[in-house]
Amino acid sequence: MTRAFVLGCAFVLVAGAAAQAQEAVPESQLREARAGPVRGRGFLIGYSIGMGHVASDPCGDCWYRPRSVLDLSHAIHVGWMVGGRLAVMVEAAGVGTDTADHSLVALAAQWWPSAMGRSWVKGGIGVGSYVLGDTSNAGSAPTYATVLGEGGLEVIRHRRFTTDLQIRGAATKRPDRWGTSVSGSVGFNWYQGWR
Repeated sequence: MTRAFVLGCAFVLVAGAAAQAQEAVPESQLREARAGPVRGRGFLIGYSIGMGHVASDPCGDCWYRPRSVLDLSHAIHVGWMVGGRLAVMVEAAGVGTDTADHSLVALAAQWWPSAMGRSWVKGGIGVGSYVLGDTSNAGSAPTYATVLGEGGLEVIRHRRFTTDLQIRGAATKRPDRWGTSVSGSVGFNWYQGWR
Protein backbone atom coordinates (compact mmCIF):
# COMPACT_ATOMS: atom_id res chain seq x y z
CA MET A 1 0.00 0.00 0.00
CA THR A 2 2.87 2.39 0.72
CA ARG A 3 4.33 1.83 -2.78
CA ALA A 4 0.94 2.58 -4.39
CA PHE A 5 0.59 5.73 -2.27
CA VAL A 6 4.05 6.99 -3.29
CA LEU A 7 3.40 6.28 -6.98
CA GLY A 8 0.04 8.03 -6.77
CA CYS A 9 1.60 11.13 -5.17
CA ALA A 10 4.37 11.17 -7.78
CA PHE A 11 1.78 10.97 -10.58
CA VAL A 12 -0.19 13.91 -9.13
CA LEU A 13 2.98 16.01 -8.79
CA VAL A 14 4.12 15.27 -12.36
CA ALA A 15 0.65 15.94 -13.80
CA GLY A 16 0.42 19.23 -11.87
CA ALA A 17 3.86 20.34 -13.07
CA ALA A 18 2.99 19.49 -16.67
CA ALA A 19 -0.27 21.44 -16.46
CA GLN A 20 1.53 24.45 -14.99
CA ALA A 21 4.23 24.30 -17.69
CA GLN A 22 1.53 24.19 -20.39
CA GLU A 23 -0.14 27.29 -18.94
CA ALA A 24 3.19 29.14 -19.10
CA VAL A 25 3.30 28.77 -22.92
CA PRO A 26 1.28 31.51 -24.67
CA GLU A 27 -1.93 30.28 -26.26
CA SER A 28 -0.86 31.54 -29.70
CA GLN A 29 2.23 29.28 -29.63
CA LEU A 30 0.18 26.27 -28.55
CA ARG A 31 -2.35 26.92 -31.29
CA GLU A 32 0.36 27.17 -33.95
CA ALA A 33 2.08 24.03 -32.70
CA ARG A 34 -1.17 22.05 -32.82
CA ALA A 35 -2.50 23.19 -36.19
CA GLY A 36 0.38 24.65 -38.14
CA PRO A 37 0.33 28.18 -39.54
CA VAL A 38 -2.63 30.49 -39.03
CA ARG A 39 -3.91 32.66 -41.87
CA GLY A 40 -3.79 36.41 -41.41
CA ARG A 41 -4.31 39.25 -43.83
CA GLY A 42 -2.60 39.74 -47.16
CA PHE A 43 -2.19 38.74 -50.78
CA LEU A 44 -2.83 35.20 -52.03
CA ILE A 45 -2.43 33.40 -55.33
CA GLY A 46 -3.17 29.86 -56.44
CA TYR A 47 -3.30 27.50 -59.39
CA SER A 48 -5.00 24.14 -59.80
CA ILE A 49 -4.95 21.44 -62.44
CA GLY A 50 -7.02 18.30 -62.75
CA MET A 51 -9.70 16.49 -64.69
CA GLY A 52 -13.34 17.32 -65.22
CA HIS A 53 -16.37 16.89 -67.43
CA VAL A 54 -18.44 19.32 -69.50
CA ALA A 55 -22.17 18.72 -70.01
CA SER A 56 -25.25 20.45 -71.41
CA ASP A 57 -28.79 20.47 -70.07
CA PRO A 58 -30.96 19.79 -71.98
CA CYS A 59 -28.96 18.04 -74.65
CA GLY A 60 -31.61 16.12 -76.57
CA ASP A 61 -30.95 18.02 -79.78
CA CYS A 62 -27.20 18.60 -79.54
CA TRP A 63 -24.92 16.55 -81.75
CA TYR A 64 -22.02 16.71 -79.29
CA ARG A 65 -20.90 13.39 -77.91
CA PRO A 66 -17.78 13.48 -75.75
CA ARG A 67 -14.73 11.61 -77.00
CA SER A 68 -13.70 10.99 -73.42
CA VAL A 69 -15.39 11.09 -70.07
CA LEU A 70 -12.70 13.34 -68.54
CA ASP A 71 -11.40 16.66 -69.84
CA LEU A 72 -8.51 18.87 -68.71
CA SER A 73 -9.42 21.27 -65.90
CA HIS A 74 -7.43 24.26 -64.65
CA ALA A 75 -7.95 27.42 -62.61
CA ILE A 76 -6.04 30.38 -61.24
CA HIS A 77 -7.09 32.77 -58.52
CA VAL A 78 -5.66 36.00 -57.13
CA GLY A 79 -7.04 37.70 -54.08
CA TRP A 80 -6.74 39.03 -50.57
CA MET A 81 -7.26 37.53 -47.12
CA VAL A 82 -9.62 39.83 -45.21
CA GLY A 83 -9.31 37.86 -41.99
CA GLY A 84 -8.16 34.52 -40.71
CA ARG A 85 -11.15 32.73 -42.22
CA LEU A 86 -12.25 34.71 -45.31
CA ALA A 87 -10.63 35.53 -48.64
CA VAL A 88 -12.02 37.45 -51.62
CA MET A 89 -10.60 36.75 -55.06
CA VAL A 90 -10.96 36.77 -58.80
CA GLU A 91 -10.94 33.27 -60.24
CA ALA A 92 -10.52 32.19 -63.86
CA ALA A 93 -11.26 28.54 -64.58
CA GLY A 94 -11.90 26.23 -67.48
CA VAL A 95 -12.71 22.65 -68.38
CA GLY A 96 -12.55 21.40 -71.92
CA THR A 97 -11.22 19.58 -74.95
CA ASP A 98 -11.37 20.28 -78.67
CA THR A 99 -15.12 19.44 -78.76
CA ALA A 100 -16.44 21.15 -75.61
CA ASP A 101 -15.28 24.07 -73.48
CA HIS A 102 -16.61 25.72 -70.34
CA SER A 103 -14.60 28.77 -69.22
CA LEU A 104 -15.39 31.42 -66.62
CA VAL A 105 -14.17 34.44 -64.69
CA ALA A 106 -15.81 35.04 -61.33
CA LEU A 107 -15.61 37.18 -58.21
CA ALA A 108 -15.51 34.65 -55.39
CA ALA A 109 -15.28 34.35 -51.61
CA GLN A 110 -13.50 31.46 -49.90
CA TRP A 111 -14.31 30.62 -46.29
CA TRP A 112 -12.64 28.30 -43.78
CA PRO A 113 -15.09 27.16 -41.05
CA SER A 114 -12.17 27.15 -38.59
CA ALA A 115 -9.30 29.65 -38.63
CA MET A 116 -6.83 26.79 -38.23
CA GLY A 117 -8.85 24.25 -40.18
CA ARG A 118 -7.87 22.64 -43.44
CA SER A 119 -11.29 22.43 -45.15
CA TRP A 120 -12.85 25.31 -47.04
CA VAL A 121 -15.77 26.25 -49.28
CA LYS A 122 -15.93 28.82 -52.07
CA GLY A 123 -18.77 30.46 -53.99
CA GLY A 124 -18.81 33.05 -56.71
CA ILE A 125 -20.66 34.75 -59.54
CA GLY A 126 -19.32 36.00 -62.83
CA VAL A 127 -19.42 35.44 -66.56
CA GLY A 128 -18.65 32.37 -68.59
CA SER A 129 -18.79 30.85 -72.03
CA TYR A 130 -19.96 27.41 -72.98
CA VAL A 131 -19.06 26.03 -76.41
CA LEU A 132 -20.04 22.75 -78.02
CA GLY A 133 -18.37 21.60 -81.20
CA ASP A 134 -15.28 23.32 -82.59
CA THR A 135 -13.64 25.09 -79.64
CA SER A 136 -10.85 26.76 -81.65
CA ASN A 137 -12.73 30.10 -81.36
CA ALA A 138 -13.86 29.60 -77.74
CA GLY A 139 -12.13 32.85 -76.71
CA SER A 140 -14.55 34.88 -78.84
CA ALA A 141 -17.70 33.05 -77.71
CA PRO A 142 -20.50 35.12 -76.11
CA THR A 143 -20.49 35.26 -72.30
CA TYR A 144 -23.42 34.65 -69.98
CA ALA A 145 -24.15 34.72 -66.25
CA THR A 146 -22.24 32.02 -64.37
CA VAL A 147 -22.24 30.61 -60.84
CA LEU A 148 -19.37 28.75 -59.20
CA GLY A 149 -19.15 26.46 -56.17
CA GLU A 150 -16.08 24.73 -54.76
CA GLY A 151 -14.88 22.79 -51.78
CA GLY A 152 -11.42 21.74 -50.75
CA LEU A 153 -9.15 20.14 -48.20
CA GLU A 154 -5.60 21.31 -47.54
CA VAL A 155 -3.45 18.18 -47.38
CA ILE A 156 -0.01 19.81 -47.15
CA ARG A 157 1.02 23.02 -45.38
CA HIS A 158 4.57 24.27 -45.49
CA ARG A 159 5.27 27.80 -44.34
CA ARG A 160 3.31 30.07 -46.72
CA PHE A 161 2.39 27.31 -49.18
CA THR A 162 -0.48 24.83 -49.23
CA THR A 163 -1.46 21.97 -51.48
CA ASP A 164 -5.12 21.03 -51.50
CA LEU A 165 -7.60 18.67 -53.12
CA GLN A 166 -10.52 20.50 -54.73
CA ILE A 167 -13.86 19.78 -56.30
CA ARG A 168 -15.48 22.48 -58.46
CA GLY A 169 -18.86 22.84 -60.09
CA ALA A 170 -19.92 25.67 -62.39
CA ALA A 171 -23.01 26.49 -64.42
CA THR A 172 -23.50 29.02 -67.22
CA LYS A 173 -27.02 29.96 -68.41
CA ARG A 174 -27.22 30.38 -72.16
CA PRO A 175 -30.58 31.40 -73.68
CA ASP A 176 -31.19 27.87 -74.96
CA ARG A 177 -29.59 25.67 -72.29
CA TRP A 178 -27.40 25.38 -69.22
CA GLY A 179 -23.71 24.63 -69.70
CA THR A 180 -22.20 22.86 -66.71
CA SER A 181 -18.87 21.45 -65.65
CA VAL A 182 -17.60 19.44 -62.70
CA SER A 183 -13.94 18.84 -61.93
CA GLY A 184 -11.53 17.47 -59.37
CA SER A 185 -8.14 19.16 -59.05
CA VAL A 186 -4.95 19.50 -57.07
CA GLY A 187 -4.30 23.09 -56.05
CA PHE A 188 -1.10 24.93 -55.16
CA ASN A 189 -1.47 28.13 -53.13
CA TRP A 190 0.71 30.86 -51.62
CA TYR A 191 -0.41 33.13 -48.80
CA GLN A 192 1.42 36.32 -47.83
CA GLY A 193 -0.44 36.55 -44.54
CA TRP A 194 0.64 33.39 -42.70
CA ARG A 195 1.65 34.21 -39.15
